[in-house]
Amino acid sequence: MLWPRVYRWGLYAALVCGLLIAVELWQRTIEQRGYDRARAEFAQQAILASESARQRERDLQQQVKDAENEAKQREVVILADTTAVRTERDRLRSEIAASRNRMSAATADAVRKHASTLSTVFEECAGQLEDMARSAAGHASDSLMYQEGWIK
Repeated sequence: MLWPRVYRWGLYAALVCGLLIAVELWQRTIEQRGYDRARAEFAQQAILASESARQRERDLQQQVKDAENEAKQREVVILADTTAVRTERDRLRSEIAASRNRMSAATADAVRKHASTLSTVFEECAGQLEDMARSAAGHASDSLMYQEGWIK
């Protein structure tokens, strides 16, 4: 009865080998699930990072578009102000030309009053020009500061 004993041990050995193979396959399945889960998490994080970057880019593009629109609106206001200044300048030129024509027939006292008024107007213009130059220099300084401080 040696052979049935050998068969029994052979059967045990086959069962143990089958069990080891089943354990190995089960372990590989668990490893594959873990790998698949990690891969899915990585893909999800990559998608979130990509969406975040796209949103940031859209925000920056909107910010640039808003700045361009504001610059266009300021330009329209500047053009309107320039037109108003030109109109006023032309009016003053014609008034000065008419005044020159009247000066030849004016009395000395009228000429003195006229010169005094022109001097006062000149002083006011010079003061406003100084204020405007100071504001322009401050604006240029601020603009340069922002340009130098801008993230590159």
